[in-house]
Amino acid sequence: MQPGDYIDDRFWVETRIGAGGMGVVFRGIDEQTGERVAIKIVLDQKASDLTRARREAMAVALLEHPGIVRHVANGLTPDGELYLVMEWIDGITLAERIERVGLSLQEAVAVMRQVAAALAVAHDAGIVHRDVKPSNVVLQGGDVNRVKLIDFGVARFATVAMSLTLTGMAMGTPGYMAPEQARGNRELTPATDVFGLAALFYECATGRSAFSGAHQAAVMVKVLFSEPPPFAERCPEAPPGLVHLLERMLAKEAPLRPADGAAVVAELDKIGALPDGPRRSLVVEDPPLPSAVQELAHCMVIAARSHPDEFVEPPTLDVCLALGELAVEQSGRVQVLATGAVVGHFHGTPPDVRARASRWADQVRSMLPRWRVVVSAPRADAAAAADHGAQELAAAAIAAIFAGPAR
Repeated sequence: MQPGDYIDDRFWVETRIGAGGMGVVFRGIDEQTGERVAIKIVLDQKASDLTRARREAMAVALLEHPGIVRHVANGLTPDGELYLVMEWIDGITLAERIERVGLSLQEAVAVMRQVAAALAVAHDAGIVHRDVKPSNVVLQGGDVNRVKLIDFGVARFATVAMSLTLTGMAMGTPGYMAPEQARGNRELTPATDVFGLAALFYECATGRSAFSGAHQAAVMVKVLFSEPPPFAERCPEAPPGLVHLLERMLAKEAPLRPADGAAVVAELDKIGALPDGPRRSLVVEDPPLPSAVQELAHCMVIAARSHPDEFVEPPTLDVCLALGELAVEQSGRVQVLATGAVVGHFHGTPPDVRARASRWADQVRSMLPRWRVVVSAPRADAAAAADHGAQELAAAAIAAIFAGPAR
């Protein structure tokens, strides 16, 4: 497909906009309406990419809402390539807005409310987006009051047997994934999108990611075990009702969050007038947060495959249960990531917590002899311990945790 070509004698391909792992995007003209359109061509014929493209086409075709990108057509090109045509959106992504200019609290809440309203329509149709993040939100004309939610390529349908999720694969983007996504749970609810929306809003209002780290492994460990820096300190103008809502949206357990996008809209409507406040972009450094002297420390144990090209069976359920029981004996707790990587979390005074974590790490090594196991140095908070533990892993081991098709 080249500029100047036609698709179905209707869509004229005007110019190439960009390319990604799955295909290429063109700007075109719908000659039936005269409107500009975005044309996605799936060049890669991998089953996972075709499934993702079909899922996106199905989702946007089902959903009609001013806050969701509009479906125009889909089908096959003369060369047999899958194509998807959607409305053309002139604007910038929310991620670009956060980086360049930032948003005030009022603007951040306006964006959150519109995304929540769009998600409410999807949730009502039995669709969970699963990848709510700033780069999947477009501001038409750069206007924070004209939001479009895009990219339903990894969405989950409640009533359609079309899934990309395989054993040992987490779908979504670390940092915006809910804990149940990081664990690889197949049965996800709209509350999963509520968590992603909360992480998006946190970043809009503070100019900082709720969960960040040098490696994806560290980010996912933080999502599972630690809380983001207090929102009230990053955004002191936020009223208590908004702070409380965000904390509930970021709850580790899905039933503790607002149930869906509609519930978030309803709760936002109860908060009332908001102060404006400064815009915080990623370019501007926030002043350091006050830190109290902490006598207790956190220690992480991370076990991953030794080599990315070596196939190692994930731990069985019996092994996971046994490791969990052994961790409890050391006053720790365990989470298993989507690909089977095992993470243990221990908390206490620095000498004792390191000793307990090390004892459990030895037990992991004996039960998973072909896995690399690292123990982080004790740190004042779980997030710092997760960063240190992830940095101790070799790059190959980290890649192995997230091995699988690009998504």
